Amino acid sequence: MSYLRAVFDRFSGESLSSEERSFYSRQIGLPRIGLEGQLKLKCSRVLVVGAGGLGCPVLQALAGAGVGHLTVMDPDSIEPTNIARQWLYSLEDAGRSKAVTAVGRIRRQNPFIEVSARVEAFGVENGTSIAESHDLVIDATDNFQTRVCIDQVCAEVGRPWIFAGLHGDSFQMALFWAEYGARFRDLFAAADGSSNCEVTGMMGTTSSLAGNWQAREAVNVITGSGTVAPGVVTSVHAVTNESVQFRIPGAKSPERFGNEEGESEEADWTLERIERACSMNKPFLLVNLREGVPAPSGILSSAESIRTDDILEDPTILPEDRTVCLVCENGVTSRLLAGAINSTTRRFPVVYLKGGFAS
Repeated sequence: MSYLRAVFDRFSGESLSSEERSFYSRQIGLPRIGLEGQLKLKCSRVLVVGAGGLGCPVLQALAGAGVGHLTVMDPDSIEPTNIARQWLYSLEDAGRSKAVTAVGRIRRQNPFIEVSARVEAFGVENGTSIAESHDLVIDATDNFQTRVCIDQVCAEVGRPWIFAGLHGDSFQMALFWAEYGARFRDLFAAADGSSNCEVTGMMGTTSSLAGNWQAREAVNVITGSGTVAPGVVTSVHAVTNESVQFRIPGAKSPERFGNEEGESEEADWTLERIERACSMNKPFLLVNLREGVPAPSGILSSAESIRTDDILEDPTILPEDRTVCLVCENGVTSRLLAGAINSTTRRFPVVYLKGGFAS
């Protein structure tokens, strides 16, 4: 699944090396991501406009998630007053380009992705071709006119973009997507200069929260996991945790591309189901995920021991010509692992023992 047709169309041509599988193993273990979601992240291209208080956490989060190509666009240089809330930089970086410095840091964080810098401001003249060559745009600026320009360009080239605005201890967030009736211009008719952090002040913790929300929304849009709602504006007070939401009238939910299969309703097997499968004399494999702990006597005693990390690193070690049943201590790890593997194409499913060995 993906909300981006281009990502869905090309992700099947991607693959992960054993090093990448290990690097991303913990998020691959999430059923909503799985190997398929990781491949979608790898083939996606995201443009981040701004490398400041919002851009730094956005870049760090998307790089960690495994977005295959990130472009960082910012004309500014690093100032000492930036360091307290723009955590990609240090005082030694003062005077250097934000975009170029951010790219260097991100490349060290994740060597498996491509990152490029553009030391220029986003405008109508250069923005159209840049936005068109990416799947998604993230606004990490504090400039109203730039946001108006992003909104105009993204509407013209058919790209969604993710907005966040900071004001003191509060921030606003929204996904704008002209195709589905959600435009920035319909919400903000005029600039409000008081939103500049030089005027209102800003804590890095607040900008980090907003930036990480933007990154989370980007992952949802790319992988198709969760529900995204263009035109829903969320306002959050970072100190009191109070939040309010409203939706732009006429905004619609986007189309999601792919099969609505999800986890099989029969993925959670009981001992009785396992006994029945074993008695049918059909290809079937029990796998004990408990490292160094042999399976107890009884129907589960035939389980073959395979480490969870080994499966995450190379799921092909599980035979695809038969049903595989994973068994862990309490059913939690095996359920997550089965969901991740079943997000890929297999001839036979991977199931798990509900409740695990403790059942």
